[in-house]
Amino acid sequence: MKSSVKLKLFALMSGLIVFYVLLSGFLNNQFLGPYYFHNKKNTLIESYALINRLYRGDPLKEELALEKLERTQGLHINILDRNFRVKYDSFLKDREFRPNPPPRGRPPESRNTPEALIKAKLEEVKRGRTIIEKVRDYRLNTDFVYLLGRLNNGDFLFLRTPVVAIQESVAIANNFFLITGLLTIIIGTILVFILAGRFTRPIRELKEIARRMATLDFSQKYTGKTRDE
Repeated sequence: MKSSVKLKLFALMSGLIVFYVLLSGFLNNQFLGPYYFHNKKNTLIESYALINRLYRGDPLKEELALEKLERTQGLHINILDRNFRVKYDSFLKDREFRPNPPPRGRPPESRNTPEALIKAKLEEVKRGRTIIEKVRDYRLNTDFVYLLGRLNNGDFLFLRTPVVAIQESVAIANNFFLITGLLTIIIGTILVFILAGRFTRPIRELKEIARRMATLDFSQKYTGKTRDE
């Protein structure tokens, strides 16, 4: 009975810690992926705005800025003129690229090229709409998020980033949270056990004094130094 208050307080505070960690883990697992995806869409929009400010029709003059954007944001950048001729391609500028034929039974890869996607959304892009969608690259067997938009000089901009990068970031974040959550439960439980003992020590002392007073033993005095209740 002497430890009943301590145990109840310990159980209550430990339960709150475990509940918080489990709730945070659930929310993290359910909503971190969509949050990362939303954040990646914002990155595409911000990159589009930046390129639109810098670009004046000659991508070679802005090649360093474009390359920096590619490296820091993990983007594939294409700029096409009004006749859909490629003026800048961050993939082709360093090496020759020969696409492999798509597997049988799957849509041809040409449907997912910047030119094909722009032509498919041409009327919307001409009206000034910025297109952000997810598309499957069957040659690489992975999903990408892409942005289509029109630059101030009339050229078309195509930005693409792999979804797998988002999924990897979410997986890393979830694993890190799992580790920190377990550490939080262990350390929190130890601290709660120590603090519960300190909080309940005056109660146990007063209980012992009351028990002695009931037997007309007034020799023991309360030694607590706190001035709260």
